[in-house]
Amino acid sequence: MRLNEPITDREILVPETEVLVSGTDTGGRILFANPAFVEVSGFTAEELEGSPHNLVRHPHMPQAAFRDLWATLKAGRPWEGLVKNRAKNGDFYWVRANVTPLVEFGKVTGYISIRTRPDRAAVAAAEAAHAALRQGSRRIGLRDGELVRQGWQHRLAELGRSVTGRLCAAAAAAVATLGLVGWLGMSGMAASDAGLRRVYEEHMLPAVSLAETRDLGREAVLQVSLMPGELLSGTDVAPRIAAVRQQLDRIAAAWPGIAAHLRAPEEAALAAEFVTARQRLLAEGIEPALALAERKDGLGLRAHLRARLVPLAEAVAALGLRLSALQAEGTEAARAASEASFLWRLWLVPAVGLAGLAILAGLGLLGFRSLRWHLGAVEATLQAMSRGEQQDRVAHPEAREFRRVVSLLRALGARLAYAEQEHSELDRRAEARCAAVREMAGKVEAEAEAAVDAVASRAGSMASQAAEVAKAATRLGEHAEASARASGRALENTQAVAAATEELAASIREITAQTAHAREVVGEAVEGGRAAETTITSLAEAAGRVNEVVHLIGDVAAKTNLLALNATIEAARAGDAGKGFAVVAGEVKQLAAQTARATEDISRQLSGIAAATDAAVHAVAGMGRAIGRISDSAGVIARRSSSRARRRRRSPATSPPMARRCGRWPAASTRWRGMPSPPARARRSCATAPARWIAACACCGPRCRAWCAAPWARPTVGWNHASRSASPA
Repeated sequence: MRLNEPITDREILVPETEVLVSGTDTGGRILFANPAFVEVSGFTAEELEGSPHNLVRHPHMPQAAFRDLWATLKAGRPWEGLVKNRAKNGDFYWVRANVTPLVEFGKVTGYISIRTRPDRAAVAAAEAAHAALRQGSRRIGLRDGELVRQGWQHRLAELGRSVTGRLCAAAAAAVATLGLVGWLGMSGMAASDAGLRRVYEEHMLPAVSLAETRDLGREAVLQVSLMPGELLSGTDVAPRIAAVRQQLDRIAAAWPGIAAHLRAPEEAALAAEFVTARQRLLAEGIEPALALAERKDGLGLRAHLRARLVPLAEAVAALGLRLSALQAEGTEAARAASEASFLWRLWLVPAVGLAGLAILAGLGLLGFRSLRWHLGAVEATLQAMSRGEQQDRVAHPEAREFRRVVSLLRALGARLAYAEQEHSELDRRAEARCAAVREMAGKVEAEAEAAVDAVASRAGSMASQAAEVAKAATRLGEHAEASARASGRALENTQAVAAATEELAASIREITAQTAHAREVVGEAVEGGRAAETTITSLAEAAGRVNEVVHLIGDVAAKTNLLALNATIEAARAGDAGKGFAVVAGEVKQLAAQTARATEDISRQLSGIAAATDAAVHAVAGMGRAIGRISDSAGVIARRSSSRARRRRRSPATSPPMARRCGRWPAASTRWRGMPSPPARARRSCATAPARWIAACACCGPRCRAWCAAPWARPTVGWNHASRSASPA
């Protein structure tokens, strides 16, 4: 067990509104810690992440708590209990911790811990319980983080609070009620049977036997009373004597059974008196009478009957009647007692049934109220979760059947709280990344604006240079027209010389002067062509520099596209939280792509301008060579005119060839004027380039179109004007 020391007695109170959240792997190493946990524990996020979670364990926590924690987690159940943690500086803070295993595809992949501030009463109870656990007390224990009392009394009380216990109690009450009702019925039946048996054995049998004995006694007395007459008449009385003795034997044999059932004191006393009277009857009445009959003394027998036998027989008969009456009274008393017992049981059985039903109803009501309370608590917890309200704690249920449900609710609440905290942390990180990307996008936008401004500046410079080239080309065209007009005038003069040979001498001097002037004009045209060539060459160099700037813009667009791609990847990692950021990144990526296409269009336009500039350079060079040839021809004409003037004086036949030679000058000038003007084509290309660039930049937005359009507005007018002025008539 890790021992974190030193410790202090200062307590840190966790804010009531804060929830401390952390996530660990299966080995207990911290993978996630929210800002509240970082603030309360005193450790930095870097110190917590990657460290074992027992970094915050306090030495006062008993080992039994952690054994219960790991046993519960390994069983796949969430654990919730009060924990005393240690801060970095040694202070302590109490939390109600809920540790829930994360299960993916049936396998535990980690654990999440949700901790809140407990109430002070629970903290005091936990301190006392932890102290007892550290001392090894067996009267208290932990079960899934909850403090429980040990012992059969507490287990029995817990069983009584459970749904199973109450159902068992209800079933036991029902069985007891049914058993009691059945016992009452069976006991009533047994009592009735015993009463009937007692009436039969103690009253009916003795009464019947007593009646038989009484009848036998009367029969014996009757037999004896008939003997005197038979003796006096001479009839044999021996059969009657034998019958009397047989009846007396039967009475003697039946009497012990009768006496055995006479248990009542009154019956026993009366029976004893009856036995005494019967014995006197036998000894003093019947036996002497039988002796007289055997001696055949009829008169003595008759006297004995009247004197002794009949009074004794009447006394025995009276006692027998009294004993029979007493038996009848006992039978009636037994019947009344049986009837009273039946009536008592008749009322007792429904009363017991109603009492059992009342007990069942009470137990059912208690069970129903317990179920309704627990289901209401579960429903309230689920409703709070559905509304997004996280309760501080799901109450521990009294019924152990709801512990699994409450455990799952706690696990669900822990997962929701962890997901909410994780989502908040992801939002915070995504917001930080968005801010960084916005800052980078601002920098890229600033650099792009600077690059566009540079391109616009270079394009304006190129436009002004193109305007100068257009002006030079215009002047060159004017010089060419002047040369053509001069050549026309020379042709007219030559034709005039050919027509009027006589005026040739005077005209030759004029031709010589005009030729010299044309040579000067041609020289100026040559100089203008060289200046135009120099200007067009400068324009080509400027176009090259603009092309470099365009390549720079293309590189910036490529980097921006790469940045947008990285931002899109980060947004995809962020999930739903990065959707808005992904849209911004997509817009940046689209802007970069449009900028790249615009730079490609500008590069193509610059390539066209460069080609047109090269063509203009070659055309101006060719024009310079043509003007040089014209200048050479003018010199030759001047020399030949002087020679012809000298020869004309010698031979007039030289005029026609000179006329033909002069006739070729206007034709050459006309051919030069009919050539396609490379500067004009270059001017047309330069004039249309800004419009194409502005169209290419239409995807960049109003600001970019303004940047692209502003530098080209005035130069475009100049170029079009130059094109109109330089276009051939």
